[in-house]
Amino acid sequence: MSFDITVEGGTSVRLPTAGKYCDRDIVVTATGGGVTGEFVLCGDAEKVGVEDFIAREQITAIYLPNATFVNGDAFHSYYKLTSVDLPNATTIGDDAFANCSVLTSVNIPKVNNIGNHAFRTCVALASVSLPYCTHIYENAFEDCTALTSAFLPYVRDVSYRTFFNCHNLTDVHIPEATDIMEGAFQNCTSLKNIEMRNVQSIGNDAFCYCTSLTSVTIPDSVTTIGNDAFSYCYNLTSVTIPNSVIAIGEFAFFECYRLTSVDIPASVATIGKRAFSGCSALTAIHVSPANSHYSSVDGVLFDKEKTTLVQCPGGIGGAYTIPDGVTTIGDGAFRYCTSLEMVTIGDSVTTIEDAAFYGCKTLFTATIGDSVTSIGEYA
Repeated sequence: MSFDITVEGGTSVRLPTAGKYCDRDIVVTATGGGVTGEFVLCGDAEKVGVEDFIAREQITAIYLPNATFVNGDAFHSYYKLTSVDLPNATTIGDDAFANCSVLTSVNIPKVNNIGNHAFRTCVALASVSLPYCTHIYENAFEDCTALTSAFLPYVRDVSYRTFFNCHNLTDVHIPEATDIMEGAFQNCTSLKNIEMRNVQSIGNDAFCYCTSLTSVTIPDSVTTIGNDAFSYCYNLTSVTIPNSVIAIGEFAFFECYRLTSVDIPASVATIGKRAFSGCSALTAIHVSPANSHYSSVDGVLFDKEKTTLVQCPGGIGGAYTIPDGVTTIGDGAFRYCTSLEMVTIGDSVTTIEDAAFYGCKTLFTATIGDSVTSIGEYA
């Protein structure tokens, strides 16, 4: 059932009527051919969409007890909307509540799927509890800057930039998630606690600029740590990399200034360029003797054959001599080793790659052997 309201210009719009489960009335006052005042939208519709509603400037609350599906854009930019009560909704469409800037209360306990950008830029929303939700799609809570916690016990994937720029988010509960995708928690500068048990892949930029993270225990289900996954986590002091990890991406822990030590397990087959570059407090990178791709000598990371110096820990100081047999000093290998004063590069070295000694502000002497034929940019 529905009834018509004529708004300015003579347009007739149909609204769902209050149903038997609805204990609030729709209150609408009309003056001068337009709709004025503030009211609660309440009805018995099972499926609601943008075409169903009028006067986004007036609606302050929504109570639709029978609605199971909310179409995309249904309540996009309802600027006075403060509360949403959809006790039986299972699906929230793309952009359904995006830009609802004063929305503070959301009750959707049975929801399974939340679409792309569904609550994007809901800057007053403080918490999210979705006890049965399994799928949250791209940018769903991006720029929800007041959000402090997310309780998502059954979510399978944390999609692209789901919580991007949620600056006040401190606690995340995602025990069943298997993938944390690109930028999922990027710029969550207050994030301190994250519960994850079954994650297999941590995507590019997933925790980039999470500057309040102090420690991370990566579950032993993870196989891949993406590019820049924890870059610029300035307060990260410890990280546990389990023996399930096969690949550590480029810049994965780039400029984690307070990281003090890293253990590379036997499983790791690839470490991207500058993965630990700029970690100025890092004193040692230890590699399991069982690793068939990498090795370490005195805390310095090499390939297994010790022909490429991959990464010198940023906390090294004084003088350092490149061991005999090394032919290549890798990209960013000594980048921001800010206490390094002298380096001797022996005759076995032929290549010094890009940014190899970039930012070594105390380095005053470099002796370069006769065999070097290539020195990269910003070396």
